[in-house]
Amino acid sequence: MPETKPSNTIIIRKISVEESKHGGAWKIALADMMTAMMAFFLVMWLISATDDAALKGIANYFKVDRAASRPRNAGAEGFFGGVSMLMPDEVMPEAPARETQAASSPEPDEAFPLESDLEAHIAQVEEAAFREIEEKLTDRVSRDPTLAPALNQVEFIREKEGMRIQIVDDENTSMFDLGTDQLLPTAASLLDTISSVIGSVDNSIIVRGHTDSLAFASESTQNNWLLSTQRAEATRYFLENAGIAPERFVKIEGVADSDPYIADNPVDPRNRRINIILKYQAQ
Repeated sequence: MPETKPSNTIIIRKISVEESKHGGAWKIALADMMTAMMAFFLVMWLISATDDAALKGIANYFKVDRAASRPRNAGAEGFFGGVSMLMPDEVMPEAPARETQAASSPEPDEAFPLESDLEAHIAQVEEAAFREIEEKLTDRVSRDPTLAPALNQVEFIREKEGMRIQIVDDENTSMFDLGTDQLLPTAASLLDTISSVIGSVDNSIIVRGHTDSLAFASESTQNNWLLSTQRAEATRYFLENAGIAPERFVKIEGVADSDPYIADNPVDPRNRRINIILKYQAQ
């Protein structure tokens, strides 16, 4: 008669290493990794879809002035700026208060400047450059004994195109021989000084010639329109030979006596003048 197995027998089943590999733990790890990757790519997509101005504003908002809150003997200026992650709490520098950070963060108008603000900033920079040119040219002309008397014939005028350097004739001093486009020695020296000053900037240049209303003889083929244009071209030619890059000249024009300096006396010699206009670079 066969023996019966006792009812209180305990059966222990051992699982081998190969069998344990088919458990579900790896699925949890994979899910965590996929979640982290999805979050990473979402952040990268958001960064790529944001313009530079917005990124700069966001970066400035979260910027913390650690140098101000850390003792100067904290250590080297490495990645952690001399602060160790293993520092005890009592040694770690205190984080700046939220109010301080908010106060140092740029306001919306500073982080994202309006177009009008940008244009105003560019205008300030250009005006500073024009003021420096005016001061340098005035100084160099006044220190030259041969040119100093002509300083009162040079004017600096701001207009919508830029800064106009205007050289005006008078009854005693002219830039050109009467009725010609031949530069006189004093005018040539003055233009040479002007070229040495405006050569330091890159602004485009307009040269404009003006005449008085004195007419040529009826049998002459010359007229004031031709003369004013020829004088403007003679000025451009001299400036280019003095070192001004030819590509900077964008317009050479003569307007004859159509825009008189002395409106109530069209034959006044002061109506004869040359304008050298430095255009705003933003135009």
